[in-house]
Amino acid sequence: MQKISAKRLCRAGVIAALYAVLTYAFAPVAFGAIQIRPAEALCILPLFFIEAVPALYVGCMLSNLLSPFFVYDVFVGSLATLFAGICTYQIRKTRISTPWKIVLGGIFPVLFNTVLIPYIIVFLCGDVGAFETVTIAYFTNAFFIFISESLCVYGLGAPLYYMLTKILKGKRETSAKNLEIDENICYTNEKGVTSMDYNKIVSLVYDARKIVFSKDLKTQEKNANPYDFVTAVDTGISDFMKEELFRLYPEVGFMTEEESDHTLKNKSFILDPIDGTTNLVYDYKMSSISLAYVEENQVVFGVVFNPFTNELFFAVKGKGAHLYTTENGIEELLKIGVENYAKNPLSVSKRELKKSLIEFGAGSSRKGEAQETFTRAQRVFENCLDLRRICSTAIAISYIAAGRLDGYFEKVIKPWDYAAGILILEESGGISSDWDGNPLPLNRPSTILCSNGANYETLKDLILQ
Repeated sequence: MQKISAKRLCRAGVIAALYAVLTYAFAPVAFGAIQIRPAEALCILPLFFIEAVPALYVGCMLSNLLSPFFVYDVFVGSLATLFAGICTYQIRKTRISTPWKIVLGGIFPVLFNTVLIPYIIVFLCGDVGAFETVTIAYFTNAFFIFISESLCVYGLGAPLYYMLTKILKGKRETSAKNLEIDENICYTNEKGVTSMDYNKIVSLVYDARKIVFSKDLKTQEKNANPYDFVTAVDTGISDFMKEELFRLYPEVGFMTEEESDHTLKNKSFILDPIDGTTNLVYDYKMSSISLAYVEENQVVFGVVFNPFTNELFFAVKGKGAHLYTTENGIEELLKIGVENYAKNPLSVSKRELKKSLIEFGAGSSRKGEAQETFTRAQRVFENCLDLRRICSTAIAISYIAAGRLDGYFEKVIKPWDYAAGILILEESGGISSDWDGNPLPLNRPSTILCSNGANYETLKDLILQ
């Protein structure tokens, strides 16, 4: 759900007024039967702003009310503009290249104004009285109307699109340290390649805490089985993060636990909206939001946030892992910059297995494997200091990175559970792999073994016995 802000209302008012003024005050530029109307270029704006959809509708309504045309054109023309805007906005939400967005986004204003308006007028008016001439004119000149609309939308709209892209890109660069998230803009560089701003990503994760603390959303929404909870908090955070990340980086893929499409693109975000949903339902306060950014099958940024403890673990590949406490907000972190933050670096322990605290996952939905799971856990327990069951993979891995735990293992785990955590662990000096010692996959479930490094081989041997 888009939220209404003063900025959006102001932008909508400007677009509506501009459309009405351009339509009413400026006569079409005629080239024979072809007419160029500058206002039609604004039909490309829903590719940027959702508020452009109702704004264009209002602008069209105003301009038609001021025009000498018959009353049906006030409603028909305005509705055609509204429907075209809605369809254009849907194109904005797709993950296709910029040229195709312009082509597909512009086709709706062209078709709606060329085909929809004439047919609706005929349906409403038929050949009655004064409408006969207008109806015939529409169909007689349909070809010229199509050409005119195409020239308006593509000839004027496409340059407007590229101009706005450059303006908004410049705005992003000059306000990179701004603490507010711009709610409307998709940012790419001149070549359409994503330029990642980790400050904005961390801000989104932090903002999602409001959904976590919404008591009304903790109720169970659906269950795949009696032991696998999904709440409105899970789906709410998933929807929020998907929408906001898409605004910032429309070319980047998005994989989350709460959606059926788990395709991993060359550049993708991997999200677990709530890692530890059962903990959340039972108010255990050990749940986290886990988000990773992946390029070419490598995690290059990861953040794990436990809003209940105000602990935000994060890592940028090659720049270490850090812990930031959010009790007083995240202004200091954003002011310094996520990539430049050097306080509270994380480092794994050097404890050998007999002195180690080991986390293990049992999988509440895999009770048929209980004997195998706890037999394996018993072997580890007999050789370590003690076992733990936090039941949030992302937090457990982050705790190893912070030296609070020394290892973690589980038989079946999903990429969104560990994607962010394994980078945080790696940047802290730890090790992660599957049980055979292979790198963890990011596109399918896997076994998992995380370690401080000092106990890795011993722990792996015990698990495989």
